[in-house]
Amino acid sequence: MAAGKALIVAAIDFGTTYSGWAFSFKHEFESDPTKVSTKIWRESSLLSNKGPTCILINPDGQTLGKFGYEAETYYSELCTKGLQKDYYYFHRFKMMLWDKVMTTDAQVEDASGKLLPALLVFSLSIRLASMVIT
Repeated sequence: MAAGKALIVAAIDFGTTYSGWAFSFKHEFESDPTKVSTKIWRESSLLSNKGPTCILINPDGQTLGKFGYEAETYYSELCTKGLQKDYYYFHRFKMMLWDKVMTTDAQVEDASGKLLPALLVFSLSIRLASMVIT
C-alpha cells in the first residue's frame, strides 16, 4: 500500500508483566482522534485493557494453549489436580532475555524448569494475545 494510504493503525504492547493491543481505523481517527479500540481482558469481576503476559503451551510443546488470565486460571486448576507437569507455563519470560546474546536456537525456561525455544514461546504468545477477542 502506498505511503499515506493506511486504513488502520495497530499496536501491540508486549510487556514483561502485562500485555495488550489496540487499533484505530483512519476514518474513525479523522472524525475523533480519541476513538481507539482495545482488547478488554476479563477475569472474574475485573476488566482491564491489559492481561497478564503468561502463556500455557500444550503438552506437545508446540501448540497454543491459553494466554493471559485464562492461562493463569487453567494452570492453577492443573496444579490443584497434579496435572501441570505435562504442560509448559511461562510467565515473566520476557525478562529471561535480558543481558543474553540472542540466537535463533535460544531457549527459555518455564515455571517448572522445562525448556522450549524462545522463538516458539514468543511467537505463540503474540499469536494468542492477538487471537483472544472475547
